[in-house]
Amino acid sequence: MSLFCDAFNAHPRTLHLPVYVEHIETMRALERERHVQAVLQLGREVTTAAFTVGPIAPDATLFSLDYFTQDERDHLLEHAAGDICSRFYDDEGRVCLPELDARTVAVPLADLLTTERRVCTAGGRSKVRPLAVALAAGYVTHLATDAATARGVLEYSERKGLGTA
Repeated sequence: MSLFCDAFNAHPRTLHLPVYVEHIETMRALERERHVQAVLQLGREVTTAAFTVGPIAPDATLFSLDYFTQDERDHLLEHAAGDICSRFYDDEGRVCLPELDARTVAVPLADLLTTERRVCTAGGRSKVRPLAVALAAGYVTHLATDAATARGVLEYSERKGLGTA
């Protein structure tokens, strides 16, 4: 992250917290903390957000970290299309599991949508579905990917009717 920020003359701000907390009361207490409020507010105020999309699979990073109950895990594996900033969305681009989302320490997807430039960097077969849905839902304004992934996204989007009105 520091190399990325150096390259773009940016200043990293980190939250040294778990991305998911177990109880909504814990989340509410964290949201009252001045440092947490300040970092999340900065996330809401940026004009450019850089992120990737995460795939949904039992061996995906977030699933291998034992953050979820078995019911949450099963629900996400069945219904989630991907994640952005550890926030899961479904095939319609909506928050997939609101109870988990309410306990997630990250900028909400709704706030991401208000960011002027939303730059997604993603590549590989596992990113096709989450990327196609994120694009169709409007989470991405600028994309950096490879040709094979771009073709996969176009084919997936056509098959699923994404991006057509």
